[in-house]
Amino acid sequence: METEFGKRIRQRRIEFEIGLNEMAERIKISGAYLSRLETGKETNPSEDIIVNISHELKMDPNELLSLARKIPSDIAEFIHGTPRVPEFLREARKRSLSDEDWQRLIEEIKKSNPE
Repeated sequence: METEFGKRIRQRRIEFEIGLNEMAERIKISGAYLSRLETGKETNPSEDIIVNISHELKMDPNELLSLARKIPSDIAEFIHGTPRVPEFLREARKRSLSDEDWQRLIEEIKKSNPE
């Protein structure tokens, strides 16, 4: 069963005209494993593999992590270390925030606490 993650990386790899085995070699995995990822037969790649794929295919690693249904390790640490984050996310989910709503929240946070 093909997954959005697998479909997207296959599509992008083909757009870049990179063969399956060449791509696998570049990211230091077997061609068989990459094939299983692309076809959805393997659905749990590590964060490192996903990030390596994103770099080779010039994609946003966050996009691929999301498609693979993975939470980046730095974010997972933050969620686990900050008890209010799950509450915040539950409230956001209840309100079905749009992408624009999220962007507005991000901008507000940036304005209130510049780096």
